[in-house]
Amino acid sequence: MHNKIRLLWSNEYIQGGFFLTISSFIINFLNYLFHFIAGRILGPSGYGEITSLYSYISLISVPVAVVSTFFIQKISSQENNQSEYAAVLETLFWKFLRHWSWILFPLLLLIPFIPRITNLTSSIAYTLIPFIILGFIGSFYGSVFQGLRLFFLSALLAILSGVFKLTSIVPAVIKTNNISGVVITQLFFSLITLGISIFIIRKILKKFGQKNSLQKNVNIGRILTNKFFLMTLISLLGVALIGALDMIFVKKFFSAYESGIYNSWNLFAKIILYILGPMSQVSFVFFSDKSQKHLQERVLIISIILLGVIGISGYIGYLTFGSLLLNIMFGSKFNAVLPYMGYAAVFGTFFSAITFFNSYFLAKKSKMSLLVFFMIPIYAIGLYIIPKNILNIMYVNIAFSAILTTIYSYIFFFNKKSI
Repeated sequence: MHNKIRLLWSNEYIQGGFFLTISSFIINFLNYLFHFIAGRILGPSGYGEITSLYSYISLISVPVAVVSTFFIQKISSQENNQSEYAAVLETLFWKFLRHWSWILFPLLLLIPFIPRITNLTSSIAYTLIPFIILGFIGSFYGSVFQGLRLFFLSALLAILSGVFKLTSIVPAVIKTNNISGVVITQLFFSLITLGISIFIIRKILKKFGQKNSLQKNVNIGRILTNKFFLMTLISLLGVALIGALDMIFVKKFFSAYESGIYNSWNLFAKIILYILGPMSQVSFVFFSDKSQKHLQERVLIISIILLGVIGISGYIGYLTFGSLLLNIMFGSKFNAVLPYMGYAAVFGTFFSAITFFNSYFLAKKSKMSLLVFFMIPIYAIGLYIIPKNILNIMYVNIAFSAILTTIYSYIFFFNKKSI
């Protein structure tokens, strides 16, 4: 028995899953404290403002996520010389940034128009582009951590980011409704986290020489224009739209109060995915690793079964303890969410299933990973044509995600030839 445990622990993905699970619990607790304090201090209107900013960042940063996902796949799929390959990528990445630095000028010119486009207040909207720039650079270093399977260091940095996020609420504690202070503090801490990531990666990769043969064969521009990169871009854009389009839509067409109420409901839905966060982070690396091919289908099936158990438990828990959870999380100002708590568990379960299936198909470079994106027009039309109330937005989310999950399940279990 002892030998079996040692054998399991020797697997990098088991270790990675353990480290990320522990860090996930810590990060989720820190996030809970942040939302706990933010909901009470800022109220539904202020909370809706700050969470809407997060939605815009997640949606506009899809290319950032694509770059990260793509580099994870490129590094982890190298059977040899992974560290040397990562060192070459790091050098070429900065050359690529310097070459395209002129794009900063038109981005700066765009900043004054962002409040009108997003319906965010000016002080909040102006931070959107700086967040995206920092996120773009940070995503590369995050992908190096994941691709080299440095899960422990990745977990530590994630915890540090969680501590920084919690600390950012201090300006709102000192001065009521100081949302801009919270966001600017988060921007400052993002810069610090990026600096730490760069320092660690460069220290690790310093001992690996950059082979001339590798440097000649690696071209950032060619990487970012190849077929798989475009597939990844389209695929992750589809997932990001499901995760953010509804909150952006509510922010644009509903009142500030309704936006805060809806975004708090959406957070309860996403908790299902947060619980499985470690598995979600490790899964793409695992599905991309050719040496683990014989276990990949089994791991996906186990993940979906576990997701189903968590989803059912969440549904029962929300119905039974919804009032208690709501008051613990946000306070009485958000009581309007209570009748819809069960729906949050249903949507969260389907949305999580979509992310797992999509990671699997994308790692396999299957065209089925594009399905989410090409069904988004149906989702957008559904949001636009329904009578404008929060409950109908929830119905559209549940129906659309359920249909996608059913299609993905059918393809995986009964139509493998299309993968």
